[in-house]
Amino acid sequence: MRHRLLSILLLACLGLAPSQAGALDCQSPARTDLRAICRDPALKAADERRIALYDRIRAGLPVADKPAFAAYENGWLVARSGRCPMREGEIDKRCLREAIDEHAAELAALDGLVGGPAGRLRFRSRKKADVNPNVDIHATYVEFEGPQTAAERLFNEQVLKLVNRLPFAQSIDPRTTNTWQDTIDVRTIYSSPRLIAVKFAEWVCCGAYGSGGFYALNIDAANGTVLVPERWFHLDEVAAACWYQFVDGDKGGEPFRRLYPLREAIERFGENLRRPSIWSFSQRGVELQFSSLMGYASGPYTCRLGYAELARSTVAGFQLPP
Repeated sequence: MRHRLLSILLLACLGLAPSQAGALDCQSPARTDLRAICRDPALKAADERRIALYDRIRAGLPVADKPAFAAYENGWLVARSGRCPMREGEIDKRCLREAIDEHAAELAALDGLVGGPAGRLRFRSRKKADVNPNVDIHATYVEFEGPQTAAERLFNEQVLKLVNRLPFAQSIDPRTTNTWQDTIDVRTIYSSPRLIAVKFAEWVCCGAYGSGGFYALNIDAANGTVLVPERWFHLDEVAAACWYQFVDGDKGGEPFRRLYPLREAIERFGENLRRPSIWSFSQRGVELQFSSLMGYASGPYTCRLGYAELARSTVAGFQLPP
């Protein structure tokens, strides 16, 4: 599943140095999320706690890990500006607070898990050197250094397989195209005794004709295998929960209900839910990425289920993460 998005994955494109990735600028906030944070003491305090976590983790990282870690944080910052809906000209503050708290929880879980001895996660980056400044082929990702378990080894294998899809060794002929972009960047990371999960943002070739999307990698840590969603969840029940969420959402309503009657939607969504690459886990629950269900202009649909709600759809005897 892919949808069009801006190629904002390099630090240079963001106009930020690694040390500025977590900065909160209230002197001239340009984005709606920043303006809301700077005007609201509770939001500002929450974001300052998030920044303190980021700064502490970054300070303890090996030098080689810091650029990829900064790119990871910058990617979250830019995505935050478009995650929450607008209400009467103002960004939804409740949604914004949830986004900040969720990312702070992710950082808190990473604190102590990254940049350390064997068996710890390391932030990595790889970029194709090209004389043409319009060629951008790069990856930022995480892997276990000195993996200790079958799940950690499988995670590394799957991540490197994804990274190695990029045409690092390919010669780009400027007479064919002056702009070429193939990028993969880590966006979210979740690790527990039950699950190792990471979501990547992808952008694929070429300039104005490029396309992007998200790809999630989920490893069943208990069994050392790639996640098989139907072994964990009753997919028809998950599909129904997402249908109700979409119908009640800003892009739903009666037109959505007519196009996707419940019974047909459960069957169609269930097929999509069998793909582990659309399941993105976090400290709070899961995001499920669907395509542009109401046409290209509507953009992608994202179903967000907390663990309490998701627990209603689990297979008997299965215990959700963590």
